Amino acid sequence: MGGSRVKAGQPNADITICLGLAAYRLKRDAPSLRHAINDVLRRASFSAEVVCYCGFGYTWRGNPEPALDCFRSGEKLMAFNPYAMPMHNGASIASVMAGNDDAAIAFAKQGLRHPMATWLCPQALL
Repeated sequence: MGGSRVKAGQPNADITICLGLAAYRLKRDAPSLRHAINDVLRRASFSAEVVCYCGFGYTWRGNPEPALDCFRSGEKLMAFNPYAMPMHNGASIASVMAGNDDAAIAFAKQGLRHPMATWLCPQALL
């Protein structure tokens, strides 16, 4: 997953962010999520999957601007990756939260036009 580096005694970045997201979803543990996001972005900002997870973490915490930064960064890292559609979805949600409905619609349309959309979501062609 994600190709992030692992140091002795330290879980890889994918596991770290997933644990932070789980702690937030289960216990509303915002400090753990904030720490996980900061940690994994420092260690693995080159991983599209990690950046996507962080974008959703920021969205869940109600921080649309850093979420959008993550989704935009992730989009640059992956042209033909199944995570591209969730990135557009997340960017659309974060844009609504930020009060930019036009950007939300544009991100949603980008997601539906993405080359992976026909593979992951064939009903999008209807």
